[in-house]
Order: sequence, then structure tokens, then C-alpha cells
Amino acid sequence: MQVAVQGGYRTILGGPAFSTFPEQMLDFMGADLGIAGQAETSLPMLLEGPDHPDPTIAGLVWREGGAIRATPPSLPGYVGVSPDWSRLDHRRYRRSLFQAAV
Repeated sequence: MQVAVQGGYRTILGGPAFSTFPEQMLDFMGADLGIAGQAETSLPMLLEGPDHPDPTIAGLVWREGGAIRATPPSLPGYVGVSPDWSRLDHRRYRRSLFQAAV
């Protein structure tokens, strides 16, 4: 995702691959920031916060002084949350060669 900030845009990464290898993915993709782990709380905090990285945000990975820094991710799970599977057309996924995270 790209978000507008004063003086341009920042690229923010996330998702399963980024959560598995956050520092490596940030470096490989040349992105500015990323959120490792569950981002339901962290991403809104990042988007509503200042233009500089806030190290109190769980799972935040960013560049600072030529180094990649990271805070521990938030991994509380989805206790009490049930997905609405009726919104997906499962027939299309069953016909494919593989299934991927949605």
C-alpha cells in the first residue's frame, strides 16, 4: 500500500510473507515501512500517527539511520471472530491448482 505523506508517498508492506520475513522483505522490496503480525490495531495507528515511525506500534518495521528496526508483532489470534465464508465463491478455489490465503 502507498500512503501520501508530506513530501511524497511511503510504501507499507504487510501480509503472511512479510510477517514471516519482515526485515528481509522490507530490504528486498525497498519499502519504507511494514507491519508484521496482525495489523488490525497497528495499521490504523500508523496511518493516523505522525509522518515518522512510532516505535510504540506493535509489529512496526522501518528504516532508521541505515538500519532496519522492528518492534515485536501483535499475535493475539482471532479469539471470538468468525469469518463470513458466504462472501467467497469456494467453487472457484476448488477448481484451482492450489488455495491461497484470502
